[in-house]
Amino acid sequence: MYVCICNAITEDRLKEIIEENKFTDMDSLQDFGIADNCYKCYYQTQEKLIEYINERAKTYCTKS
Repeated sequence: MYVCICNAITEDRLKEIIEENKFTDMDSLQDFGIADNCYKCYYQTQEKLIEYINERAKTYCTKS
């Protein structure tokens, strides 16, 4: 499913971008070209960012 239609970013691609660059904030994603045009996807993208950060945190916590 597309998250950012203006820049043709899917949920899968968004997750890849976040993981590859270890982004933790919306400013970094916007610098990368996500949610930087019409802003209609801003809150959905922010929710996904939080979801992926939480997933990453759970992974690190279970490794300890």
